[in-house]
Order: sequence, then C-alpha cells, then structure tokens
Amino acid sequence: MRPRVAVLGTFDVDNYGDHLFPRIAVAELTRRLPGATVDCYGPFGPLHPTRFTGGPPIRPLGPWEDGRLDRFADTYHGMVVGGGELLHLDDLLLAGFYGVEPAEVELVQPSRWFLEGVGAAREERCPVLWHAIGVPYDLSCTQAARVRSALAHRAPPVVRDAFSRDRLLAAGVLPPVVVAPDSGLLVDRLWDGDELEDRLRRLRARGRHPEESALVVQGCDLLVPWADAIAGAARRLARAHAMHLVLLETGCCRGDAVFADAVARRLGQEPHHRIPADADLADVAAVLATAGLFVGSSLHGAITALVHGRPFVVMNLGIESKLRGFARSAGLHHRVVEDIDAIGPVATAALREPPLVELVADLQAQVDRHFDALASAIVEAMEMRPPTERAPAPGDLERTALLAHVDTLRSELAEARAVAADAGSEVERLRATRTFRYAAPLRAARRSWLALAERRRT
Repeated sequence: MRPRVAVLGTFDVDNYGDHLFPRIAVAELTRRLPGATVDCYGPFGPLHPTRFTGGPPIRPLGPWEDGRLDRFADTYHGMVVGGGELLHLDDLLLAGFYGVEPAEVELVQPSRWFLEGVGAAREERCPVLWHAIGVPYDLSCTQAARVRSALAHRAPPVVRDAFSRDRLLAAGVLPPVVVAPDSGLLVDRLWDGDELEDRLRRLRARGRHPEESALVVQGCDLLVPWADAIAGAARRLARAHAMHLVLLETGCCRGDAVFADAVARRLGQEPHHRIPADADLADVAAVLATAGLFVGSSLHGAITALVHGRPFVVMNLGIESKLRGFARSAGLHHRVVEDIDAIGPVATAALREPPLVELVADLQAQVDRHFDALASAIVEAMEMRPPTERAPAPGDLERTALLAHVDTLRSELAEARAVAADAGSEVERLRATRTFRYAAPLRAARRSWLALAERRRT
C-alpha cells in the first residue's frame, strides 16, 4: 500500500507565500515517501484561480459535513494542515481575501477543516498533523475551549514561531507545543540558479527589471500611511548604494498594488521599475533571490532573500505578529523595523553584514526534521490502519465539492432574482403614479440637456 496524504491550507489565495507551501510540501513529502500520493486542498481550489499557477493542483475542500469527512478519512492516511497563519477562527474574514460572498465561505467553514480536521473519531484512521501554522492573536475563552477540545486527542501541535506557541499555552493547551520554522525556508529547493536567472532575463527583456543591482520595495495596504516616508528612504538608499528602484507585488489579497501605486506616486519622476502584476511565482522568487536589497513587509519575501544570501529589511510598521514571531524565532530582531526612521540605518547595516549562511543551514535542518516527523507519522498511521476494500478517488471528493458550490450559487441566484422581481414590481408601481406622469416633461428636458452637454464635451 502506498501512502495517501492530503495537505490543507489557503493555497488558493493570491499571495506568494501561500503558494510556496503546497509546492514545498509535495516535494518534501514525496521525497521521504516514495510512491506517495500528496493532494493539496484549499477552501475553493479551481473556483478561485490566481496568477500563481504551475504548482500542484489545488482541490476544493468542499463543505465540512459528515459525509465528506468520512470520504476524506477513508481516502487519506494523514491530513497535514499548513503552513500559513491558519488559526484565526474567523471564516468570514476570508471572504475579503478571496473576494467572495460570505455564504460561500460559510459553506466550506475553512476554520473547521484547519482546526477540527475530520473529527476525533475519524482521526484514529486519518490523523491530523499540524504543519508549522501560525496563531495570529490571543484566543478568547470560547476560542480557547474550541482549540483545547480539537487538540486534546492529537500529537503535540506544531506551530511556526514562539508567539504562536505561547498563545496556545495561554489558551490552556497542554504542553508540549512544538515550534518548527516556516517551511518557506526551503524555497531555494524549488528553482535552481539557472531557472531564476532565466526568469530575470525575461523580465529585463520586457523592460520590467534593471540590468544593474536592484533595491526591491514591497508592502501591503497596512503600509500606505507611510508611503511617502518609505519612498523617501528607498530613494536615498538607492542613490547612496548605486541601486535601481524596483516595486514588487507579492499578491493582491493584502493590497500590495495599492501600496505600490502610492509609492510610485511619491517617487514621481524618480526612475524606477515595476514588476508586472501578472508575474508568476518563479518571477517573484527570481526578483527576491537576486535583489541587491529587499525592503518589504512580506514574510516570505524576507525568507526568500535570507536563504539566497541577499540583504533584507522587514518593515513591520503595521505590527504584525507573524513578523515579530519570525524575528524572535530566527534571532533576526535586528532586521525588523517598527519605526519608519529606522529603515535607512537598518538597511545600511544589512548591506554590510555577510550572508547568514550558518543561520539558514540551522533553520533548514529544523524544517527537514519536521518533515521527517510528518513522514514518520503518516507511515505509522498507514501501518496501523486495517485494509479497506477501495479508497474513494480524490476526483470524487473534488466533484462533490464543486457540486456543493454550484448549489450555493444557485440559491444565491434565486435570491437575487427574487429581489430583482420585487424591485421591478416597485418600479412599475411608481410608473403608474400621477407624480411620475406629471414629471415626464421634466425628465425629457433633462435628457436633452445631458445630450447637449455631451456633444459640447466631445
């Protein structure tokens, strides 16, 4: 029997880091489990396409309901949840990131997939294994009780930073809570130097990247209030160190384009390049892996620069927990700024510091040990599981998920049609009133005036 593994996360959101996770998980698990089937799942899968194509197919999770959970538990020997900042327990928050209606998120209930998994009884044959996930905030009493209940019967949970560990312990989760570094630290195994250089050549041929050393600037919408100061700091750094400014977007779900637009306006006539918004995952990685200096708020932008030996500064002006957690766990406090005036001095110091080769090797070794543990747990679950007649095919799971979404969209369409019908009836009622008939000359005069104004404008 060959291992079958499901990997769950927000792999279908338009964000650089979220698309590194499934690629790395598939590569590392199949390397440790020869012949294994590793399927990746996101809340919506192909229903929410992004520009970051080319990795493993992302299948839709579908509704969190008994029949589907049974099929998952029968299909897979283990469910790996992560990476990413998944323990937020606020499903409706995802509607904004995905640009979908709340009803679509409520159908899937992603937080239940990520926390409760397939349920305690089913986990006896399909264990749920946390893959270095993040806990973004302190848990309320209700949330803490839910987390304790979900984790009570499992192996120790694995989170990606010390802040996440401390939040689980404060919520009453029994120790140990294991910290394993973010799996994005293995990004240098996805593309070799020649592939990245080829991507860079293509961008240069399109006039989107300079031939010379690049100072790459990136930020999310949290940083827009500081756009003027960041643009000024970047301009001064570029001039002082003979670099060319490059604006990079690592995804649309966090408002990177809004920030890039704001900085571009502040730069004015200052020469700069802008990586196209349709750049794919390897393009983004190539820009980061070859940067003369990266200054940004993207965690995985900083991680990509780190593992490729490039100097970087993390702008945590929005005080994001995941950035503080990364700095604390990796010992990189000196590369994270929470004061706008510190960008210049910290960047200058980063340019003088040699590549952090030993730190990267240690962090990657920790990630490798974590993947070793995941693979061992899956093999153990497979060996303890009694043979079944026939496991459902993953394609069956995908079809049922898509059908559930179709049903939801049909319900929303029916509701919209009912509202439209009511509105149409109200319009007809208004048209039948005496006031509407008496105002006909005024409406005709207004149309004539608008037509005349349009002719004069053109």
